Amino acid sequence: MRITLGPSQVYLLSASSATLEPDASRVQTNVTIGTVGFSTSSPAQLEIQTPLGMIRGADSRPIFGQVSVVSTSQMRISSYQGTLAVTDATGAEKLILAGETYDATLAADSSDNPPQRAVKPGINWKHVAYVAIPLVAAGVLACALWPESDSHMGCWN
Repeated sequence: MRITLGPSQVYLLSASSATLEPDASRVQTNVTIGTVGFSTSSPAQLEIQTPLGMIRGADSRPIFGQVSVVSTSQMRISSYQGTLAVTDATGAEKLILAGETYDATLAADSSDNPPQRAVKPGINWKHVAYVAIPLVAAGVLACALWPESDSHMGCWN
């Protein structure tokens, strides 16, 4: 499902559960499980609330990203364009730059310590494919067309 709300778009993949709460100044999406993608040219008007914290644009530049909530203690955040800010329940903020993907987990609750949140980097395979496939194709094309001699074309005999 994809919804356009003013300058923003929000989409849900299958097996996802989320609610939208519009008000006068912004649209807040509350994600409980699944994957929600979002894009907006006006980041101040869109917030994504998850069990681990709030996700929003870090500045006034357009954003395009995706959040996958695996459970109440684990999620993956990807920024495809713009910088995202993730603020947890303690008020700690983590910035995710364009092209980065992070896994956020809530550490096991201990009776002596409050819950600790850890954000660790992950590999954005989609970004790797966007870069690697054109480079490999250009290498094969150059090898096929580059003359080794007047009678042979390419890298193969």
